[in-house]
Amino acid sequence: MAIDKLNSLQFLFFRSDYFQEFGDRDGVYVDRVPFELRQRLLRWTWPTTARDQYFFQHEGRDVITREGWEAFVRWVCRAMDRQLGAEGEHTESVRLSGDPLESLAGIDEIINRGDHEAFAGLLHAIIEQPGGPVADRVRTLYERVQNRAADPEYAAWPQYQAAYWLTVAMGQFRTTREDKA
Repeated sequence: MAIDKLNSLQFLFFRSDYFQEFGDRDGVYVDRVPFELRQRLLRWTWPTTARDQYFFQHEGRDVITREGWEAFVRWVCRAMDRQLGAEGEHTESVRLSGDPLESLAGIDEIINRGDHEAFAGLLHAIIEQPGGPVADRVRTLYERVQNRAADPEYAAWPQYQAAYWLTVAMGQFRTTREDKA
């Protein structure tokens, strides 16, 4: 997610005085947001209705609340961090402390970071125990992220698919092998 325009970067991290008071809430008109950020804002709101709480209408114009803007900025920053990580900058994650295969968050982090070695370890764990807890966690994560597959900003979708389909294939292979026994 490259943000090239200076005005978009400035607006992304704008000061509190950019917010206006709308009765009991602070917010900013969505049409004041630079165009390329509005596109990302639309992608941020698209996959779920849970983010609708951050928007309201004022005089016929859409407004995003301060809380909504801060959540959006966190989302953009995470996307920029992932892009930097994919470009070779390696940063250690708090979520990967201990054995990352022991938790949904750890497996999610492996898939999203694009670390070849960690992803290979995940695939080996699936191959070793296709019906085990790691494979179950991969299936759970795959079900949770399926709705984001069409999002062009969601770069990890092919890795989720690969891990999931390996889980499915190895599960069928194991069943076939057990049937022969």
